[in-house]
Order: sequence, then C-alpha cells, then structure tokens
Amino acid sequence: MSEPKKREAPTAMARSGAQDSTNDTDIIATSAIAIKARIQAGEIVAATDYPAADRPLFWAVINRVRDDLPCVKAIWRTIGERHVDGVRVRQKMFKIFPRQKGVIDPALAGLIALAAV
Repeated sequence: MSEPKKREAPTAMARSGAQDSTNDTDIIATSAIAIKARIQAGEIVAATDYPAADRPLFWAVINRVRDDLPCVKAIWRTIGERHVDGVRVRQKMFKIFPRQKGVIDPALAGLIALAAV
C-alpha cells in the first residue's frame, strides 16, 4: 500500500506576513521577561496596565508566562459597580501564588520540624 500524499495548504490560506513571525516571537519573548520580573516582584499584572493597542500582545505574553511559571494564577477583581443598574465590571488579573495546594515551602517545613523538636 502506498503512503498517502501530503497535501499543502492552499496559498489563499497562507497568513500574510508569515515571514514576520520571528519578529513577533522576539517581541513576545522580550515582553515575557518584563512581565515575569513584575510578577516575581509581587505585582499584580492586568491587561489594562498596557495601551489598548498592545493588549492582544499582552494575552499572548501572559500565556507564555503562565506556561513557564505554573504558580501564576488568574484572579478576578471588581473594578466598577453600579447598584442601580445591577452592573458589575470585573477584570482578570494575574498574580503569583508560590504556595499551592499539596506543595510545602522548604523554609516552612524546616520551621515546623524545628518546632516539633
């Protein structure tokens, strides 16, 4: 039995500017380093920290940061509320949570062992 023929994507489906993907990767990597530094310093990072034109880039960067640092979790904060209309505006923010369920901090474990002795 012969191998199936590999099909190529139609040229109409090719993304315009595909050659610029290395530039996009460099920009995302640079931004990821900056956001990692902010998060590791204890800051809470949100998309509204950046100009509206850069927000799509922010979502690409935060996904890469969350892949690299699994302890970065999303939290929701209420940033506006109107009781008359019953409207609540919430924003997704990202923060580092070093102590996750099932994981113990080595310094804390040492203190517990010292206290037990």
